[in-house]
Amino acid sequence: MQVIYPLKSSIGMGWAVRYNLVLHKYGMKLYKGVEETVALHLMEVSKRCIESADEDLLARLKIEWEDHKMSMGMIRDILMYMDRNYVRQHTQQCVPVYDMGLRLFRDTVIGDARVRGRAIGQILAELRRELHGETITDPQLVKSALSMLVELSDIQTLSGHTETDSENVYYSWFEVNYLALIRDFYTQEANEYIERHTVGEYLEKADSRMRQERERVETYMDRTLTMAKVEVLDSVWIGRHYKMLIQQESSGCKVMFAEARVSELRLMYSLFSRIPETLTDIAEIMQQSIGAAIADLIADEATVNAPVCFVEKLLALRQKFEGIVSQAFRGSLEFSNQMKVAFEKSLNNSPKCAYYLSLYLDELLRKRLKDMTDAEFHSNVDQVISVFRYLIDKDVFESYYRTSLCRRLLNSKYESDSLCHIRHYGSPRPSSANVEEAEKLVVSKLRAECGQQYTSKLEGMLKDVSLTRCEGEGVYAFRAVLGAYVYSVSLAQVCTSGFWPTHSPPGCEIPVEMKCLIDRFETFYLSKHSGRRLTWMFNYGTADVRSRVGRHPYVLTVSTYQAMILLLFNSSDALSVDERSEREDNAEIKRHLMSLYVNPKVRVLLRESLNASKEPTAGDIFRVNAEFESRVRSVKVHAGGGSASSVEVGSAVPQAVEEDRKHIVEAVLVRIMKSRKQLDHNSLVVEATRQLSQRFLPAPQLIKQRIEHLIEREFLERCPHDHKTYNYLA
Repeated sequence: MQVIYPLKSSIGMGWAVRYNLVLHKYGMKLYKGVEETVALHLMEVSKRCIESADEDLLARLKIEWEDHKMSMGMIRDILMYMDRNYVRQHTQQCVPVYDMGLRLFRDTVIGDARVRGRAIGQILAELRRELHGETITDPQLVKSALSMLVELSDIQTLSGHTETDSENVYYSWFEVNYLALIRDFYTQEANEYIERHTVGEYLEKADSRMRQERERVETYMDRTLTMAKVEVLDSVWIGRHYKMLIQQESSGCKVMFAEARVSELRLMYSLFSRIPETLTDIAEIMQQSIGAAIADLIADEATVNAPVCFVEKLLALRQKFEGIVSQAFRGSLEFSNQMKVAFEKSLNNSPKCAYYLSLYLDELLRKRLKDMTDAEFHSNVDQVISVFRYLIDKDVFESYYRTSLCRRLLNSKYESDSLCHIRHYGSPRPSSANVEEAEKLVVSKLRAECGQQYTSKLEGMLKDVSLTRCEGEGVYAFRAVLGAYVYSVSLAQVCTSGFWPTHSPPGCEIPVEMKCLIDRFETFYLSKHSGRRLTWMFNYGTADVRSRVGRHPYVLTVSTYQAMILLLFNSSDALSVDERSEREDNAEIKRHLMSLYVNPKVRVLLRESLNASKEPTAGDIFRVNAEFESRVRSVKVHAGGGSASSVEVGSAVPQAVEEDRKHIVEAVLVRIMKSRKQLDHNSLVVEATRQLSQRFLPAPQLIKQRIEHLIEREFLERCPHDHKTYNYLA
């Protein structure tokens, strides 16, 4: 019945004969006869294959296999009725004719050890040549042979039998041997390559080999082999060497992070993602790299006294690692979290980070804003906020920022020309509206991060300035009341004491010229706002003093204390320092006095002293510098030591912040207990910590102390039956 034996009757007649055999219950005899005939023919095929030379074996198998499939296809068509009836009714003894023919080919031809061993050997030899960079003699022969093994593995089995891996000829004859081949080959290659090349070169080689294997599967093999090959390659190239690759001193992860080798890190992440547990080691190295970089930045002498430089480098460092995470690690959530943890841990170890951030924003708003576009300013603020998120004690930053905001708002930076007597020289400065909008933008971003309660004082300060401007007509009315002093008064800024940072100003005697204006303003203001009390904060004020020293008249822009000192010389040519002026509480006055004679460019006063120290001492005599000269008619005299950058930042939280924390903790505790009515100690501490974490991380001891204080003030009480539980007292 094989095509090798020509049929003497027509196919139609053959089909009718076989139909009648099945119909008259001779199906088994017909099935067995076909099976025996095919088996005899395949014995001849096997003999021809055995006699073939090794180099011709794959070609012979290809011819015999294709002929056999074609023959079995024709036989299947002739015996279609038997397949559909007899075979279906006897699935435990029979398989379809076509599958029976393939099974016989598998067992008789390729299953013969004399054929199988040589054929598999030839396939592996060709693939080994390709591994070494040589070209396969005839790729189609290899592909045909492997396709034959795949088809022979998909033969339908008898009903109730499950094909095992041992019956899967593709797996047991080829796949196992090929996996062993590539495991041995790549193990040797990887071991040699890692010793002679950098980590980057090794990763490129590993990636190249993996791509080649994928292409080899697509070209010759069954796709089911892919996963098995991936496991072998991952184990050989990555699993065995990943720690060495990560920790390599000259070209490992530390160097990649330090030099921002994004392409190498991207390739490493792509390869190591195949073995997810290896990524943890990369994340740890990233944490260490960030910590070391920030530690070096904090210890760098170039940034110790340069807050702006410190923050600029910090922002650049964050931008660098953010780029690595997004580009090399595909924005991985795990690496983003590890980066966040690293920055938080490192930045919160240094008390000056929050302070330096506030100084950077101060520099941005005071000096750099005029040279920036809106987009550039927004970008800079967003970068600062991104670092601000890492701070745990955000209330410390708020304290420093509030102080610098106070200085900016009160030092005549933002008042409109209609209300202030301000002269601008040189390059134009940004309008008050633009600067005020910039201030509001920063506060709004802080509010978005920490909530309205966090920025309530900052918003209150801006509101006070806005209200003062809205009362501009009242200021004009006050000028009209003063009459002769109309050109002497600019603007008095009224500040709500609860919003603004307050420091007790040193006691001083107010000159008559100022005292008269102060009294009149108080009378005028209180007539408009009854029930209020005004406290003058001279340490925040400024004044324009018209001087007639030297050959030209000058306008000296000075602090209020400097103005008080200069006004004393209206009635005396020379003044001396008495012993009372050397007291510790007069340090502020001494600082302002020194600024008038120490700097040679603005030496308005001359000092006569027997003491070599720059600080004024008892017995020193001061006179107006009659030879004072300046190239400009408007001279600004800075009060030395009063700049933001001169403030010393210790390791502890500022005392003012500590006091504020006590009130904030108490307010949160009362709010929680008011809603819960009764709560145990641990639950209260956990909930309070959660609510306070947006501002700072409170110590459990602080919460415990404030609970005790609330009990003493009868806001809370201990439960009579359980002292670890608290009740709220209405």
